Amino acid sequence: MQILTHKTIMIGFAAMVAIMAATNGCGRSKSATDAQKPADSAAEATASSHSGPDGSVGFRTISVGFFYQCALTSTGSAMCWGGDQNGSLGVGKDEGIEVAEPAHVVGLEHGVAAVTVGSTHTCAQTIAGGLKCWGNNNMGQLGDGKEANSTVPVQVAGHESGVSQVSAGDEHTCAVLVGGAVKCWGGQSDGKSRCASGDCGDTSSVPTQIVGLESGAKFVSVGNNYTCVLMIDGGVKCWGVNNDGQLGDGTRIDRQTPEYVSGLGSGVAAIATGDDHACAVTSSGSVKCWGNGRWGAIRDGENVDRFVSTQVVGLESGVRAIAAGLQRSCAITNAGAVKCWGRQTNVGIDEATILGPRWADSSSPVQVPGLESGALSIAARWYACAITAAGTAQCWGCDLDKGDDGKYCRTKVARVPDGR
Repeated sequence: MQILTHKTIMIGFAAMVAIMAATNGCGRSKSATDAQKPADSAAEATASSHSGPDGSVGFRTISVGFFYQCALTSTGSAMCWGGDQNGSLGVGKDEGIEVAEPAHVVGLEHGVAAVTVGSTHTCAQTIAGGLKCWGNNNMGQLGDGKEANSTVPVQVAGHESGVSQVSAGDEHTCAVLVGGAVKCWGGQSDGKSRCASGDCGDTSSVPTQIVGLESGAKFVSVGNNYTCVLMIDGGVKCWGVNNDGQLGDGTRIDRQTPEYVSGLGSGVAAIATGDDHACAVTSSGSVKCWGNGRWGAIRDGENVDRFVSTQVVGLESGVRAIAAGLQRSCAITNAGAVKCWGRQTNVGIDEATILGPRWADSSSPVQVPGLESGALSIAARWYACAITAAGTAQCWGCDLDKGDDGKYCRTKVARVPDGR
């Protein structure tokens, strides 16, 4: 395998995933770009194809899970690395292994349009509009009609083609089809996050039509146990669990039917769902968030939950992409700068910064050192990753379960294998 000498990736967790144990209910990561179109790829952080300055293979997108990351290369290959929980890396090896450097997903060395990472399962959309998933399948989130984990991609039932965009969550997955219909599969214990009809039970191992979304959807983003969709008319609808106001409808009432987010009936360009909060970028470039704000993820001057869409102070304009993770949010400005806010976001991507002062919660967007320009896409969880104009991926952050004194915040540089 050829090694690219001009492509590096900062892996914030690859050095420690072997000693981490996956926990249930941890933060989801969803990000969005400035133009979420049905024909666009479905990765959580989407950008146009970019190769390195020497024409070598680079990354287009990145998506982050519990203790692993997956990326789409400029040549249409899916690659994953980190801690393999339940086969989530798709490399065909025993579950529980650690893969320190990006490795090709079995059978997806080419022809991939998008990659999306859930907590411990992953899905890829092909250029033909097909859909394959792998990893944890305890709730049927792989969509193959079974509930057995898979270390290699399996075909999602009935979707060999016709998929426009896909998003993987904690234990469920949703897709927008050509024509704007939304289907979901998997589930939560209450069934609310997957079903919109109230009579489809707790789980489904095959795609199920979401009632009320038979058409008109543009982009779907799956949170921990709720789901939001950006409509073609620019409005945002959400449904599922609503204990922290993450549905944005002004209440804490769980919903089985998609409802508009208050104040976002139109004019939205992009959305992102985190663990229990969500954010949107408006057509004018402002950022609005709702849901759990106790760690500053909403950034409206008060660290409290918000049940309706609320303006993020300092980001009233000039933003083109957004990501929401575990009690933190990140944005990319029109100038390509990355700014983050929320729980323990005061950390940069270089080792000196990471191993220096302890993390600090921030209710104000903080500039990520080294990413003052050139960022194309962003993804977040309790850590964050960005794709640069050079086609490289950079990740930074700490594992909250292991403490925040810098011991588990070291970065590791690995060469990216040839994705052609």
